[in-house]
Amino acid sequence: MKHLRTGFLLGSLAVLALSCIGPVTEEDDRFHEDPVIAVPASISLNPPTVTLDYVAGVEDSTLVVTDQENVEVLLNSDAEGWLSYTFENGKIKVLTKEENPASKPRTGLLTLVAGEGVSASSAEFSVVQSGSPKPVLTLSQESVSVGASEGDSAVLEITDTNLEKITVSTDASWCKAEMSGLVITVTVLEANPATEKRSANLVIDGRRMVKKVPVIQDAKLPASLVGTAYGTEGVYFWRNPDNPYEYKVVSARAEKLAWGPATVAGCSGSKLSTEAACEKIRANGDYATADYGLKFCDALGEGWNMPNHDDAENLFEAYNSLRFDNKKGPATVDKPSSITDAERAARAAFEAVLASIGGVPMNSMSPTENGDSIWLCQEATTGVKAYYFRFGSPSYTTIEKSSKGRFVRCIKTVTVKK
Repeated sequence: MKHLRTGFLLGSLAVLALSCIGPVTEEDDRFHEDPVIAVPASISLNPPTVTLDYVAGVEDSTLVVTDQENVEVLLNSDAEGWLSYTFENGKIKVLTKEENPASKPRTGLLTLVAGEGVSASSAEFSVVQSGSPKPVLTLSQESVSVGASEGDSAVLEITDTNLEKITVSTDASWCKAEMSGLVITVTVLEANPATEKRSANLVIDGRRMVKKVPVIQDAKLPASLVGTAYGTEGVYFWRNPDNPYEYKVVSARAEKLAWGPATVAGCSGSKLSTEAACEKIRANGDYATADYGLKFCDALGEGWNMPNHDDAENLFEAYNSLRFDNKKGPATVDKPSSITDAERAARAAFEAVLASIGGVPMNSMSPTENGDSIWLCQEATTGVKAYYFRFGSPSYTTIEKSSKGRFVRCIKTVTVKK
């Protein structure tokens, strides 16, 4: 019944409408136009998607096929930082402006709109930049050490990397970093005014990986103590070039004694350090009862030993204020009467320091004689003779251990406070 009533009502309304409009005349039909149906614009892309490598500077393109002269291209804002494009001659070219720092791919979307109004059509062009591989940045060392002076420099090498673009810098004003190829040079711009080391960071930025490498600058060296008194016990004569706070001291006291008995003591050759050679001497079974010159050093206290060849040369260099180097240096290898005035003055200054603390002179002989000598802690292989070093005219050789014409003069290593 409901459907019938509805049909009856609609039929009645239709008759009523026709009666109101009236009959359609020939003239009315002549001016009637059918409505215009909009034809959509044609647009397609070939291909609709491209995938690019993760690095910067990679390009690709797609062909735009359309029946429209004007096409509008829109790039999503999220991709504007890493992707650029050009559109000409029916082709869109895309270019990566930077490498992808993430391991996941990222997508840039270009929307192309052809036509206007109701006939407009659009197509989407997807550009996928691959995710980057795990970053690699391997260095030749874990820290950089530079000198205390302006202009001092050190290098660090990148031994392995897959990073495309690397920049270097430092976070301190007293140094700078420069990169050539895979070699980084750190240069000191300002001398260290302090007596303590200072540090900075070398920043190696590969975008996908950043490393900070410590840069350690040496401290300003305190004035050397070589040639000055070590209390009343002796005189500083050598400074460790690798540790400016470590010195060797020669004893103010000295006495002419025999080296020891004419038996093998186990300290032959020049390869043994002072401490190792003297310990071998002390380890001999007759050390407690026999006359060993090393006992004189023991009596001075802990740390005192007889010097070895290197110690003797270093002592002479401080005494003469010139390098000896086994007779190859500029020091005069002759009797005191033949040395230069500068060497003579250096010896006098060293002797004056010894005298000021009541010490025994390094050389009390006449300027025309070869000079006094001191025992070394090394013996000849036979065990009958031992080495000595002579002051005055510098030299070292061997003589019977029982000889009492040479001084036992001791040395020890000390560390001064920073």
